[in-house]
Amino acid sequence: MNSTAMVSEGSSTIPSENPPSEPPRKRRGRGPTRGKRSEKVVSTCGHKLKVEFNDQNRRVIGPNASSFANEMGIVVRSMAPLAVKRWKDIDHAQKMPMIDRLKEKYEFETTKMIEESLDKSMNKQWNEYRCKLHKDFKNVGGIEDIGRAKRSKPNSVAEQVDWDFLCDHFGSDALKKRSEVNKQNRSHKQRVTTQGSKSFAAHAEEMRNESTKELPGQIEFFRDMHFSKGKGWTTPDAENYYKKMLELHISTQNSQLEENQDSLHLTENQICNQVLGKRFGYSEPHKSLSRKMRLDDDAASLENAALRTRVKDLEDQLKNLD
Repeated sequence: MNSTAMVSEGSSTIPSENPPSEPPRKRRGRGPTRGKRSEKVVSTCGHKLKVEFNDQNRRVIGPNASSFANEMGIVVRSMAPLAVKRWKDIDHAQKMPMIDRLKEKYEFETTKMIEESLDKSMNKQWNEYRCKLHKDFKNVGGIEDIGRAKRSKPNSVAEQVDWDFLCDHFGSDALKKRSEVNKQNRSHKQRVTTQGSKSFAAHAEEMRNESTKELPGQIEFFRDMHFSKGKGWTTPDAENYYKKMLELHISTQNSQLEENQDSLHLTENQICNQVLGKRFGYSEPHKSLSRKMRLDDDAASLENAALRTRVKDLEDQLKNLD
């Protein structure tokens, strides 16, 4: 059949030279995470997926860390109460079923410290979900038309009463003031990394030296979080911070050589704090990993020859940046 479009001209019908074009197809965005992969793995293997927590801050590490975080997001979005202002307003009895749901697919201990860690992680997931719902609220009327917003409940919110509560909460003066403060705080943050949502602890664990079992130093860790061979540095500031830390590290080790001291007075932890400031979060989270960031006296006693080699390597790295 000829699909040429026809137009009428008087009593006759002639083919149109410009047939109507099809409406552009709307690109499908990424749908909600549903945990299908973990279900498939558990079904195939016939056993739960094991997750590990590091020794110090009990953050999830290992090959199942990402899928565990995704599953936690699903559980929080489907089970956590929404009609409360803050996560800490949710009773412990309401949180435990969420942990039990996670244990249906994952094997892990439930010590007090691990429960506290899970609570902190679920709190973060809950806040991120509420942030998304806040954006939905703004897109369907927001403060200007709360009535319309209430009539436009997202499919992810099961109960209308929960959405009504959120609309009233999102439209309150108290939240507007807090949102403005948070917006200003975010504008000063420059923590763009190459690792997406992966936690510092999980990424550092992946960088652990297989031979020595040591985690990376903080300066090396910062570089890996902000630099990739394909795209370079995430921001110009990140490159400048790295250069400053490297220069301080070289200066510190040169001073040790000149004074023939047995220990380093300025550790990588101190250099990180001095250049980045604690607000960037690179000192404390990394320090809380199993590797001690403050060098022990024995570990800090280095042979001069080995130290000179290290200094030369650092200087070569610095030259390559220029």
